[in-house]
Amino acid sequence: MKKMSLAVLVVLFIFTGSAFAQDLVGKWVTIGSSWGARDGESDHGDHTGESWTAGMGMIMTLEIEKQNGSAFHGKWCSQHECEDVVGVIKSNGEIRMADNDGYFEAGMIGDRMEVCYFEADGKHRIAVCRFMEKE
Repeated sequence: MKKMSLAVLVVLFIFTGSAFAQDLVGKWVTIGSSWGARDGESDHGDHTGESWTAGMGMIMTLEIEKQNGSAFHGKWCSQHECEDVVGVIKSNGEIRMADNDGYFEAGMIGDRMEVCYFEADGKHRIAVCRFMEKE
């Protein structure tokens, strides 16, 4: 029984540890469609009254410039503007990031990253997800 428990702990450690070992450094680009909802005017373009449907997504890039263990820094860019972003990989492998006016929830699915962005202020609201892959 003790050997079985030890084996389970070793397997859990390997899988949990691999989340921290994930190398995110590089340029990530949008692939396929984006989905979600938005309303108002943002720094990335005017979307007043627009609901988001598949295929209407803007091309976004995530450039992770440096990573130290589970913490990283980079830039989140549209065609119009780039914003600095900071992030962390949680112990379960989930990824969280923040720029100067919103936050991200992300996770790896194979070699793709599913990134969801959320922002709300007096003039703009957005909840949108997209798949990205490393160039």
